[in-house]
Amino acid sequence: MTVENEGGDRQRDRGHHEAVLELMREETVVDGDFDDAVRSITETAVRTVDCTRASIWLFDGDHVRCVDRYDGRTDEHTAGTELTASDYPAYFEALRTHRSISAVDARSDPRTRELTAAYLEPAGIDSLLDATVRADGDVIGMVCHEQVGRTREWSDAEIRFAGDVADVVHRALRNHRRAERRRELELKNRAIDEAPIGITLSAPDDDNPLIYANEQFERLTGYAREDALGRNCRFLQGPRTDPEPLAEMRAAIDAERPCTVELRNYRKDGSEFWNRVTIAPVANDDGDVMNYVGFQQDVTDRKEATRQLRVLHRVLRHNLSNQLNIVRGTAEQLLEGATDAETAAETIIEETDHLLGITDKHRSIVRLLSDRPSPGPIEIEPLCRRVIRTVATEYPDAEITLEGASAVTVSAIPALETAIRELVENGLAHGERSQPAVVLRVDRRPETVRIRITDDGPGLPEEEARILTGDQAVEPLYHGLGMGLWLVYWIATLSRGTITVEETGSNGTTICLDVPRADASD
Repeated sequence: MTVENEGGDRQRDRGHHEAVLELMREETVVDGDFDDAVRSITETAVRTVDCTRASIWLFDGDHVRCVDRYDGRTDEHTAGTELTASDYPAYFEALRTHRSISAVDARSDPRTRELTAAYLEPAGIDSLLDATVRADGDVIGMVCHEQVGRTREWSDAEIRFAGDVADVVHRALRNHRRAERRRELELKNRAIDEAPIGITLSAPDDDNPLIYANEQFERLTGYAREDALGRNCRFLQGPRTDPEPLAEMRAAIDAERPCTVELRNYRKDGSEFWNRVTIAPVANDDGDVMNYVGFQQDVTDRKEATRQLRVLHRVLRHNLSNQLNIVRGTAEQLLEGATDAETAAETIIEETDHLLGITDKHRSIVRLLSDRPSPGPIEIEPLCRRVIRTVATEYPDAEITLEGASAVTVSAIPALETAIRELVENGLAHGERSQPAVVLRVDRRPETVRIRITDDGPGLPEEEARILTGDQAVEPLYHGLGMGLWLVYWIATLSRGTITVEETGSNGTTICLDVPRADASD
């Protein structure tokens, strides 16, 4: 080889090397933007080797597919051609066993000639230079340099360049897959962070301290992540937390198995909520538990609805039993002649009407618990005046007055009017005076509106007062009006309001219903 040829080879090698370095620094290669990266690679390959076309192929099972082919004559990119291994066994075996295939006459070369009819002749290819893309020793693709219109002998420098380009393809593909995994991980992390249930991760130490908590956990418990991380979840427990589900969770952790329990927890502000907690071990490939994942879901509404329905049916059975016993007893007295027909009929009609009233309230409560309507703005003064007009038709001798603030809007469910009417009627029904009186007073507070109902009756029995305040246990009630009071309680609860009994005695009762102001933010 002459000095001039040696100098030319060194210059070509240097040009090839610089082209490869430029590709390795290419932003699309580094960032894993594979579609754009392969276009840059094929264009650079055609320009550097001065061939007709360059293409990149990737293996997918038993076939290889062209992901980009660049034609230097037309400056066009195409893709999609596929070759199946079973159709070209010699060619695929050559790819498996050789780093590169440099075929001067591709149509006669034993490694490539079986491609002639299906691929080489239709594309006008005379010479091929292929370099395999490998990962962990396996062929995952190839870079092809194609010469059209004449045969050519590929130089050692060009063969080395083809191998270097295959390495660049491997790098671009690896970065692409890494970027995809990173995007997938980011998507999973965002999904976990924004999940509608609380999600935590704890270390498998003796005390299982939290090492992660998502945004819903913060919203659910009121604890910021920095306040929760590093602590065992027992900080959510409180005076009324049942030890039984806690013991069940501890046993599951000791046995390294999943577990789901429901327990009473406490938010940072001290308010209670029912928490459906699922914990499960997270193991590595060797089966060793590395963490515990926890899922927390507020099931207070469901637990409360279950309790409410249980109370409701107990109350209904109690009232039905009492009233039907009276009806039956009256009918027996009538048959025995122990009472006159007119008195018996009046008693039966009265008790039947009472039963119908109870069942109507029962249906109203079931409908409320089933529909669980959302609170909305309600103007209080018109509502109270409608209540007064309605109740006045049933109690024409009663004195019902409205006092206090006007033009006040609350946030409550539509049945609020029913609750106020029940309280007013309850005050009048038990009044012992010929002209009972009830005062409705509306007071605007910073965050709520207080609706005060004061009567001049004999006082509210303690059992019924506990119904209104939500403290009544699931026990038989002493008065048939209990169903109406339960209806008032649930209307207030669904309106996010509270009821307090200020006074109850021989001089009357004052019941306060506090509901959120619709304009409190103003």
